[in-house]
Amino acid sequence: MDPRDPSPKGRAISAAKTTLMTHRPLLLLGVVLAGCGGGPSGASMPVDGGDCLTNPLGRSSPPSVCVHVLPSSDDCASAAPSYDLDIAPTLTRRCVACHSAKGVATRVQFDTYSQAYGWYKLMYSQIYSCQMPPSCAGPLPDDERTTLLKWFVCKAPPGPSEPRDAGADEQGDP
Repeated sequence: MDPRDPSPKGRAISAAKTTLMTHRPLLLLGVVLAGCGGGPSGASMPVDGGDCLTNPLGRSSPPSVCVHVLPSSDDCASAAPSYDLDIAPTLTRRCVACHSAKGVATRVQFDTYSQAYGWYKLMYSQIYSCQMPPSCAGPLPDDERTTLLKWFVCKAPPGPSEPRDAGADEQGDP
């Protein structure tokens, strides 16, 4: 059927397509975050006493002020945040309650560097636009947000590798 059809059915199809195209980013966010609840015990995500972790999108709204300033990428070679030291602890505190195998947003997991790296562009857009974490889970502290943004502008490097034990044999024999 031609969407330019002036009949009621044609207008309905055209309106549905327009709505889908207009709200695609919100629909993607809804699919990706899909409820964000039931996180692992011990996760330190603040909850406002309601059902934030079972319905964050329904209870969330972006903050009235969202600073849209990115850290410089000029010093990424020497000052990029380390995934292990700087990024993983923030993701554990703020994100994995939902974004893990035990959370409800299991499609988008941040349990390991590989998983986080695979989603860093989506994380970047959500953090930069102050959409994540959901407002009902509490704000992301400025220092953590800045560190995450710096990691994003530096293209999400893994950071320094673990130092090798000087007494270990090259073949792995003790």
